[in-house]
Amino acid sequence: RNEPNVPTGAVRAACVRLSRRAAAQPPMHLAVRGCDPGDARHGDIVTGLSWSNAGELLTVSDDHKVRVWSVDGEPVQQLSEVSFYCTGLLWHPSATGRAQGDVFVVGCTDGSFRLISRQGRVEKVEANAHEGAVTCVRWSRDGASLATAGEDGLIKSWSRTGMFRANLAASQGTVHAMCWSPDSDQILFSYERHLIVRPLQPSSKQTQWKAHDAPVLCCDWNPVTGFLASGGEDCKYRLWDAYGRQLYCSAPVEYSISAIAWAPSGQYFAVGSFNLLRLCDKAGWSYSRAQPACGSVFALAWTGDSTQVTAGCGEGNVLFAQLVGREVSCGPWEARQTAADVVTVVSVLDGQREELQFKDAVTELSLSAAHLIVVTATQLCIHATSNFNTPHVVELRGTVSLLLQSGPHFVMVDSVGGLQVLSYTGQLLSQPRFAGMRPSVLSPLSVAYAADLLAVVDSADAKVPPV
Repeated sequence: RNEPNVPTGAVRAACVRLSRRAAAQPPMHLAVRGCDPGDARHGDIVTGLSWSNAGELLTVSDDHKVRVWSVDGEPVQQLSEVSFYCTGLLWHPSATGRAQGDVFVVGCTDGSFRLISRQGRVEKVEANAHEGAVTCVRWSRDGASLATAGEDGLIKSWSRTGMFRANLAASQGTVHAMCWSPDSDQILFSYERHLIVRPLQPSSKQTQWKAHDAPVLCCDWNPVTGFLASGGEDCKYRLWDAYGRQLYCSAPVEYSISAIAWAPSGQYFAVGSFNLLRLCDKAGWSYSRAQPACGSVFALAWTGDSTQVTAGCGEGNVLFAQLVGREVSCGPWEARQTAADVVTVVSVLDGQREELQFKDAVTELSLSAAHLIVVTATQLCIHATSNFNTPHVVELRGTVSLLLQSGPHFVMVDSVGGLQVLSYTGQLLSQPRFAGMRPSVLSPLSVAYAADLLAVVDSADAKVPPV
């Protein structure tokens, strides 16, 4: 209040906003629902699940069935029935879910992995990939390589078509968890109580540290911040940097942490345990805790827009958890996602209230003093705060991952058009490009935008220090 340059209206709006939050509106959380009992439910443990870029979910279970689900959690079809037990499933990163060339990989308990087409046809069988079960299968971020880990302690690299390339790493026992770094130049894997970061360059040394007080069961690498997340039989989840320095350690839960997964946006992650699904901030603290009666959560998968996470469970259930309660504010305006397809806008000064309903689930929100931008699964809706009833609507072709507003225009990043500058009428003004730019890794940490200037950190240039 004593600051001479702070407008009185801004101070008042901030005070009103704090009092409203203290009055207890539910924070951001996961609205969890399970599939209906009956034919749609798997008959045994769900061991793997993965989303395609087109919003189709594949699941595989010990009942030998591969099923397809819509983004709304409705069963679409039984894709195939297999004769083998699967330990994991993953779509190829370029998969749209419908194209003839789309494939997914499954790892099997007999030491093999298989590449299977969207139509359910087995394209490739690598019968002796490992001695003992294949425990993990992971595509690199660009889809050029496949990594597999097994009970034999080996991690191997394969081409997109399943041709053997090299042994990436070896440990003295079973590798329970493995993932790629954001740039696909390192592998993170677990061995007993330890985590190991193994660079792909032969001359580089690996980094190893004791991560948990009991065996590590799961791990994941944040695609934006570079933080590592892990969970283990000590009933805790922890965050690390890439050098093994601990950033966060949770209080112990009742049972082992059996699954962990970062959202593609890098802003939060999900944690799974027995009858537990938790949403956490990128710094580690918990947004919400759901306790569905589903048994242990064995697999987690986020949609590409980071608004929904699915869980494969020990009792054959598939949980669909929608992110709701997100909130943005600017000046006197406050916008809150109150349902999957509803955004409520409130002026904290005069109490003006607008409830905006959209035809699809809301995936992104951006608010300035003059404009509210709402992204759904299929549309970009640009509202002026002076009149919420007549938005400019733009049909989208890809998944939007970033919105930044400034002055007379704004920046948007999507999976098809990449980095774009648009006017508030939805007109495309510019598509900045530079060699090696990867739109999928652009985030508020690597992009800054002003009315006359756009700055982007080049993730491919090692000379540029991290933001």
